[in-house]
Amino acid sequence: MIDSFADRTLSALRNLSHVEQVENNAHLVPEVYFSWDAAQADVSVDFSTGEGRLLEAEVAVSGQPRWLGLNVGLGQGTLNRGDQVVIVMQFAAEATDKFQLALISSCDDKRIDTLLEEPITGTPKGIVRTILHDIGEDDAHAGEDAYHTLAIRLPAHSHKLRLDDLRISVVPRNRGVRSAPATLSGFA
Repeated sequence: MIDSFADRTLSALRNLSHVEQVENNAHLVPEVYFSWDAAQADVSVDFSTGEGRLLEAEVAVSGQPRWLGLNVGLGQGTLNRGDQVVIVMQFAAEATDKFQLALISSCDDKRIDTLLEEPITGTPKGIVRTILHDIGEDDAHAGEDAYHTLAIRLPAHSHKLRLDDLRISVVPRNRGVRSAPATLSGFA
């Protein structure tokens, strides 16, 4: 269910022809939006789309925002212990920039952020990264029906980002290959 919701969301972004202006928390297409800490910083985003890419953004930051991110809604669904979230992204950015990915899960007015892997370092030439995250008992409302969002936490300074492609899927625990070897203590 998360897979098909994410596919529809990203398909809408692929078909976007232009955006008049990017505003804080305003959806570019349903479930895709930039957000930032407007109380601590002034942020402007020059955004474009085009053939062969999902988006290109030039982000100008004045001040010290506590958060700045690109968010992709993944929809309502249950992530069970042992399921694997698979994210494949092709992107380019300035070489020194780091991008932390997080899975934000909301259920019953409670929000849990699960950081995924180490931050990804940008490269001007572009890179394809595959992130595999095994859902553990303490991750993202494991076993509960929740609304999930992929948050790409952007650097809190002026930068450029090009996102050529993004694919998101969930492999059920009985069908996937674990990102880390299973241990006996993991079965306890």
